[in-house]
Order: sequence, then C-alpha cells, then structure tokens
Amino acid sequence: MSASEITKRHIATTLKEMVRQQGFSSLSVGELIRRCDISRNTFYYHFRDKYEVVSWIFYDEIRPFLAQFDRLENWTAGLSELCLYLQANREFYIPMLEVEGQNSFCECLTQFYQDLIYALLLKQGAHALQERQMQTVSRFIAAGIVSEIRRWGHRGMKSDPAPAIQMLRELFSGQLLNELQRMDQPQ
Repeated sequence: MSASEITKRHIATTLKEMVRQQGFSSLSVGELIRRCDISRNTFYYHFRDKYEVVSWIFYDEIRPFLAQFDRLENWTAGLSELCLYLQANREFYIPMLEVEGQNSFCECLTQFYQDLIYALLLKQGAHALQERQMQTVSRFIAAGIVSEIRRWGHRGMKSDPAPAIQMLRELFSGQLLNELQRMDQPQ
C-alpha cells in the first residue's frame, strides 16, 4: 500500500471515529487534522474537504463489494449486503444518511444505484425507451432505494431490511406490477 493510500485510510478512519463521537455537522477539518496529527497541507493534498473524505470512504469501502452485484439476478443481494454492512457500522452511517449535498454519502449511493439501474435496463433490452426515459426511470428508482435506506436509518437500522428488499425485487422484476394488474381486473 502506498504512503498516500495509508494517509487517506488514516484520515478516513479518524473521521469515522469522530462522526461516531460527535456527529458530522460539527466536525471541522481543523479538528480532524489535529486528531490525525497531520498538517493542513497534507489533508488538502489528499482531500478538498470533509465531504470528499466521505465520498472516498464510499468508493473505497462500499462500492467494490457492491460492484459484484451488477446483474438483474443479484442486484438485490447487493442491496442486502449493503444493508448488513450499514447495520454493522450504524454509528457512522446513521449520521451520514442525514448529510445532504455534494459528495454526501446519499449522493454517492444515489449515483451508484442510478448507474446500476440504467445498466440493468440496458441489459434487459429497454432499448425501446428513449435515453431521457431511461435516465428518468433510473433516477426515480435510485431515489426510492436511497429514500428507503434513509428512512430505515432514521429508525435506527433495527428492523430487518429483507421484506423491503424483497418488495423491490418483485417491483423491479415486474412481478408486483403484474400482481397489481391482475387484482385490478374484474372477476
């Protein structure tokens, strides 16, 4: 591992500890560099701000294991794994789900799921949809997924996420929509 990688991991680990202790909004870069025992220049060599550290954590820790769940048959297994990971690290991720804006955890997660859903639509032969329609559908589904994760976070991540993930699987596969259409038909 390079010296740069070691420094980034040290900063990220320290930020995570500080978020667990005091939350994210009150955390300052000055406090972070003091706790890391690094110079301000060292911090800014690696990151623009504390939000970019959060983005780096997402791309370093979470995205690699989510990337293996990129097919229609297994994307919800990835969502399950993500929820288990978030649950195991809830002291950090619950406060991070409250943060909004550029490089926030929710923004990174939304972009990941938007890209994933878009790719799944392409793989499923949604070529009949216009580009704009595929972008809209991808954004809509990604926003829904992240909204449910945030709601679950607001409740302390105590409940089992499996029922909600199963509903998403059924919705995305068309099974739920087919069932609703069948129920809507006169008997």
